[in-house]
Amino acid sequence: HLPDGAACYAARIRRHTTLTRSAEELHALGLSEIERTDARLLELGTRLFSVTTVPEVLEHLRTDPALGYPSGEAIVLDATARIREAEARAPEFFGLRATVACEVHPIPPAEAASTGFAFYVPGTPDGTRMGAYYVNTAEPASRRRHLVAAVTAHEAVPGHHFQITVAHALPDMPMFRRHAEFTAYVEGWGLYAERLADEMGLYHDDLDRIGAVDLEAFRAARLVVDTGLHALGWTRAQATAYLLEHTSM
Repeated sequence: HLPDGAACYAARIRRHTTLTRSAEELHALGLSEIERTDARLLELGTRLFSVTTVPEVLEHLRTDPALGYPSGEAIVLDATARIREAEARAPEFFGLRATVACEVHPIPPAEAASTGFAFYVPGTPDGTRMGAYYVNTAEPASRRRHLVAAVTAHEAVPGHHFQITVAHALPDMPMFRRHAEFTAYVEGWGLYAERLADEMGLYHDDLDRIGAVDLEAFRAARLVVDTGLHALGWTRAQATAYLLEHTSM
């Protein structure tokens, strides 16, 4: 509905993907990926929860009290243990890697209410501030244990902590190449880190693996609803219903 709105959206697709894909192509890609993630969620959820439908799996992931945390401290301890395990395994998989440990902090209370599970804040290139992984410790019973392994792999180690820290330290690259953020690469690395984490033995059980699939479903569903809302005439209600149908969001 905005002047040149369709052209602007096409430009944003080009900016974030580096590809000349249409909104319709990305929408179809999201739909096909959701078919895959639905099937995998059901496969793992059947084993974990003895249920027979995707909605039942998602309801367990959203509401099962056993999947929450007893305290904010427990979330920090879990995330820290996951990072230390990943750092210990990293030399078997990486020649070039971050040489400084990733710190873990609670998200400040003023931000926690409007923030998701976790995020990463890069350190400074001169080393005066270390990169840090921030976890949301507010309402710990609502923070889901099935997500911790995959989110930590994506945001911290071997994810954004490695990707950004190594880039900052590359000696022969100009500054813009060490600091520029290209979504397809930055988030592509995060998704690669989630897959690699399983190969590294960082997913301990099917609960960790269903968390990784749940994150994949988030991204696939967002391809569907983003293109739906901005290019294909979807309503907000349509988008909300789709996310609830296919993810634990």
